[in-house]
Amino acid sequence: MTALPNPRRNLHLRGLSLTAIGVLALSPDGLLVRLIDTDSWTLLFWRGLLLGVALLTLSALLSPARLGSWRRVWNPAGFTVACLFCASTVTFVLALHHTSVANTLVILSATPLFAALFSRLWLAEPVATRTWVAMAVAVGAIGLIVTDGLNVGQWRGNLAALGAAASLAGTFTVLRRHREVDMLPAMGLGGLLIAGIGWSMAGSVAVGGTSLALLLLLCVVLLPLAFSFITLGPRYLSAPEVSLILLLETALGPLWVWWWLGEAPPAVTLLGGGVLILTLVFHALLGIRLSQTLANEVA
Repeated sequence: MTALPNPRRNLHLRGLSLTAIGVLALSPDGLLVRLIDTDSWTLLFWRGLLLGVALLTLSALLSPARLGSWRRVWNPAGFTVACLFCASTVTFVLALHHTSVANTLVILSATPLFAALFSRLWLAEPVATRTWVAMAVAVGAIGLIVTDGLNVGQWRGNLAALGAAASLAGTFTVLRRHREVDMLPAMGLGGLLIAGIGWSMAGSVAVGGTSLALLLLLCVVLLPLAFSFITLGPRYLSAPEVSLILLLETALGPLWVWWWLGEAPPAVTLLGGGVLILTLVFHALLGIRLSQTLANEVA
């Protein structure tokens, strides 16, 4: 007898796949930012402008019907997503400018915790025990990765990193709340807001030929692909789960630097990254199994 398809399991698996593809596309971000020879504000200008234009163009090309959804950018939900996306990017760059990369990564690992809190308060969604356990292990693994570079004295950068974690979690929460709405145009508007802030702060937005080529690769190809998939994740997964999968970038980022620049990460980084990846895989498998069990009980 042929088994009937399991809609709940399929939706959960779809959410995991879409988010994972987006994170994989996002993972070379750190390497490319490292290779682009320009200051932070100029980088923000080009990153926001190219990403914003690319996302708006992609939204229009995917389907003519999406053009009608552009007007939704100006409603409270769309404008909130745009502002939160802008805030998360700007505060992330400021965090890197005012504190260490290690501090930034550790504080950003609190994103799933913020997402769990926001989801509970605003969406009344319970957070599964497996997700709480996975978040605790993930935070510990990231702490292990960056243990040699921790510096708690740089409070401005630490506060900016905390703002990045909270605004990113807020973005996923709003996307989850309005999962029936195409928010890709709102993300595009967020990119243009980022460009405006970068323009106002940068002394010059000129970049060299090689840096411009890398910017085009990052902001016209990789980032639009990444955020197009990541914004679909909250349609099928809770905001804490999406935030948890996003931590995979922390483990994959150093591997890109190792492969391209030959900078071998310390053994503790490989250990922490391995623990993080195994935790996320185990959490995903538990989620798929649970969705299968619940569907069988309903049937």
